[in-house]
Amino acid sequence: PDGSLGLWNIRERRLSGSLPNAAKARLEGEVGSGSLDSFTFRHAFSPDGKLLASGDLFGRIMVHNLETGAVRLIWEHFNTYASVAFSPDGKTLASASYDGILKLWDPSSGNELATCQGQGAAIHSIAFTPGGDYVVSGGKDGCIRVWDAHPNVPPVNPLAGIVNQPFDYSVLATQGNIMHFSVPRGCATSPNGRVLFQPFDPRPPTPSRHDTVQRFAAGVERALSVGGRFLVYRGTNGPCRIMDLELGTEIASYMPLNGETIGAISPGGQLVASSFADGRMLIREPRLANIRFMTGTHSNRVTAVEFSPAGNMLATAGCDGWLKVWDLGGLRLVAQAAMPGLTHFEGPKALAFARDGKAVACGENSGPVLVMDLEPVKPPRLMETPFPGWFARGLAFSPNGRLLAACGFTEQAALF
Repeated sequence: PDGSLGLWNIRERRLSGSLPNAAKARLEGEVGSGSLDSFTFRHAFSPDGKLLASGDLFGRIMVHNLETGAVRLIWEHFNTYASVAFSPDGKTLASASYDGILKLWDPSSGNELATCQGQGAAIHSIAFTPGGDYVVSGGKDGCIRVWDAHPNVPPVNPLAGIVNQPFDYSVLATQGNIMHFSVPRGCATSPNGRVLFQPFDPRPPTPSRHDTVQRFAAGVERALSVGGRFLVYRGTNGPCRIMDLELGTEIASYMPLNGETIGAISPGGQLVASSFADGRMLIREPRLANIRFMTGTHSNRVTAVEFSPAGNMLATAGCDGWLKVWDLGGLRLVAQAAMPGLTHFEGPKALAFARDGKAVACGENSGPVLVMDLEPVKPPRLMETPFPGWFARGLAFSPNGRLLAACGFTEQAALF
């Protein structure tokens, strides 16, 4: 509370001196009027021990040169409780406070190197990774974020070396239109083929050379197969059509039953899973004009349907609050679990299989994300979402099945 930084001799276990913090030194910048504004909140030594940085309760950042005695006010944050941390090489100083802003500085000159915004809440603590390439911040919103500690250094392009690789992925565009693109195999797509991420290249993928049309009306219902090769869609009051997007041709069509809604199409394009408002479901084989009705499905509207990557299983979830997994060989129920949310008015919207088909994840508007192991069948696991009311709208397993990514109607994505 006296506005001082105490320097201790560790070997002799005694106070060897003291330095004023920003409040006591009366450095330029606003001076707090509260009785606690003189408190030092965080401090840090540079790796070589020549500099001492501190952040006080009023949000000011200052650096003492312990060899020359010089002192410099680096920055005054827009809120209280300032934290500081030096990079392992001592060339960068990071500061943050309850204003939710992380800044990087040259501690010798006081020049600002970067401003990082996006925490969305007060930052409680910061630290550099051992290699000094990243800064990690922990905030009041319960999220830990990782920032680039060298923002002015051009990033390494992870797609280098794949220029001559084949282009074989399809992408489903939004807003009711279908655009068939092909993109490098090195790009990242979700298991169900609905999400594309191509880092460091904002240009849209080029149309496939196999396309007979680049764009056509997708109608009122549509689903893309795992891997993105096959598309089933339906126009208003018209037939459902199945497209092979690699060849750019229609391979089958059928007239749906009254009230039948498209759910999903299998990876090979042979099967289409559909549902009705009362929870009934059927499996179609359009090219053989064969229909199989499923029994014991759901007691209310089905809101999420997904085929496994191998095409031998089907996962369904609905407004009755149940997640069910079926063996398509005999339409046999393999496993089921009750969703953890308190209400299921809209039903689950996010559903995904692991690449090996041994697990399935499901999320909805409230409650944790449910993960169910299928080989062997185990009790379901619950993954807590970042904050109450977080909506799960998209799920994807990593290729090895060890990580699960979830996104919703926020700027945040969760990784489990």
